[in-house]
Amino acid sequence: MAINALPIDWEGFNRDGYVRLGRLLAGDDFSRLQDRIDSIMLGHADVEYDRLMMQLDSSSGDYRDLGEQTLGFKGPSLAYRKIEGLEIDPLFRAWVQHPVAAEICGRVYGEGVPVATFRSMFMNNPPRLAPCCPGTRTVGRGSTAIR
Repeated sequence: MAINALPIDWEGFNRDGYVRLGRLLAGDDFSRLQDRIDSIMLGHADVEYDRLMMQLDSSSGDYRDLGEQTLGFKGPSLAYRKIEGLEIDPLFRAWVQHPVAAEICGRVYGEGVPVATFRSMFMNNPPRLAPCCPGTRTVGRGSTAIR
């Protein structure tokens, strides 16, 4: 994965509690992640689906009608609302282990201190359904919308 990060402003981090990282993925890397999540949702990926928590969006578009989030594949669809456990997929795992993330963790927690991910997930608002879910951000190819 391409590294296009800005130099980390540790003084600003210490003062403000955050830093601006800049772009961490080149366009091709981002496209590969998009293609990979589509492949997972459509059931074409070589991944242990029984280890992924998957939830389809509601067919009505109403947030109250969401399906249950459970382990395993629910069938081919681009209307998955949430997929957890993506750290088991090599491409997503590489993103979670981005060198900039490792540098930040080393600086914040100490070099050599083991760090684990609690939840590596994908959230999606399928455009045809657009469920009412206040405060979500929908980002897709060529468009961004704040709800």
